[in-house]
This record gives sequence, structure tokens and C-alpha cells, in this order.
Amino acid sequence: MRAEAIAASDETTRDETVSPQEGSPTGIGDSLFDRTAEAFARTADAQIAAGRYVRGQLFVDAVKRSSPQPGRVLDYGCGPGRISRLLSEEGYAVTGLDPSSGMVDVARAQARAGLALEFGVLDADTGFEAGAYDAIVCSSVIEYVEDPEELLRTFHAALAPAGVLIASYANRGSLWGSYARLRNPAAPHRSLQHHLWTFRGAKRVLARSGFEIVAGPTYYDAEGFDRRPGLRFMSALPWIGTLAIVTAVRR
Repeated sequence: MRAEAIAASDETTRDETVSPQEGSPTGIGDSLFDRTAEAFARTADAQIAAGRYVRGQLFVDAVKRSSPQPGRVLDYGCGPGRISRLLSEEGYAVTGLDPSSGMVDVARAQARAGLALEFGVLDADTGFEAGAYDAIVCSSVIEYVEDPEELLRTFHAALAPAGVLIASYANRGSLWGSYARLRNPAAPHRSLQHHLWTFRGAKRVLARSGFEIVAGPTYYDAEGFDRRPGLRFMSALPWIGTLAIVTAVRR
């Protein structure tokens, strides 16, 4: 996305807004995510029903450990909104945004009665109230943006002074991920990835954007092992899990 950057320092007041930066995922593969929205949601729902939605549980647990209820949470790149809903069920007021209108339609179709939960389409006109959120969650987004530091600086401005960022990144050290890329190099989502990070690399990028990692990394997501209950522990190994989640605070 090409959006005009609005600078925001620590002194920015709450009635000002900050806009998505060049790092925002808007426009990147939106048609792909539109087409896969319902299938993605069905997979997540089946995992939730079976008690093995690892991605969602990791994000929910990280928010609960670091941000007291009630609080305002932004789920940036919310996809079909399952993590957003799970957080709202825990007592948080959640706004889920995604550049894919198909994903947002699927997210809005969830039962939301009694929940402080809303969804919207992320575009060039989307702005964030400075200091508005107690937590921002960002699952499987950063690897797809061209300039992650711009996006992270937007998050920094949108977080309250004591706010936390809980984000995942694609694990460069994953042997399973390397094998998957060799086995299926034409997979559409891989062609859209711009970044694979080590923990040291993630720490460096976050630090340049004004964040300090205070928890993690926790590794997860290796499909060949995740389908076998006795082997799921393998996904948590740093040389197997294709994704890693960290919690960071504003410096």
C-alpha cells in the first residue's frame, strides 16, 4: 500500500491519528486471501472445536499475561477473525482489521452477540487514534509487508504508553520451512513473503522501531507434525516451527 505517512512521536496526543505506513499489507495478495477466506475459517473452527488451535491460544495467552482486562486490542491483519473473537470472549474490546474484504466478511459472520467486537476493512484511509490500544496483535502479517519498520512505528504510535505488541514472524531458522519451500516453491503465499527472520533479526528490527522484546520467542506451526498428536511438540522447536511469536513493549 502507498499511504501518506503521518509522523507520531511519544508526545502525540490521543486526539491525533496515525495512518498505516508503507509497511501495511493492504493490496498485497488481497485476491488470494479473498478466495481462501472461508477455507481458512473452516480450518480454524475445526481446530478450535478440537482444542488444538495453537496459533490462537498462543496469542490469547500472551495478551492475557501482558495486558489486563478490560482493555482495547487491535487485531491487525485479523483474517477470518477467530483470534479477535477469542480475545473478545476473554473480556477485551477488540477491533479486527484486514485488507481482504473477503476475510472481513467471514469475520463479521461470526456470532458476536454480547461481545465488544468489531471488524473493518483496512485501506489507505484507515487511521489509528494515537495511544488508543492497550495491546496490538499481529499474526502472520509482518513477513508480507515491504517495510516492516514503518508498520511497527505505526503500532508504536497507536499503543498506549504501557501497551504491548504481540506479533509473529516467519522463522528463518526453520528446517521444516526450508524443506517446505524446496518441496513446493510455487506456493502462492510464499511468493508474497518479503522477510524471514532469526530471533536476533526480529529483535533488531523491533528495537529500531522503538520496541523491546520481553517474552518469547515461542515457535509453532509445522503442518506435517501438527497433524500428528504425538509429534505436535516438534513445532515448538526453534529449528522446526515455521513461525515465532514474541511480546514487545514500547521503549
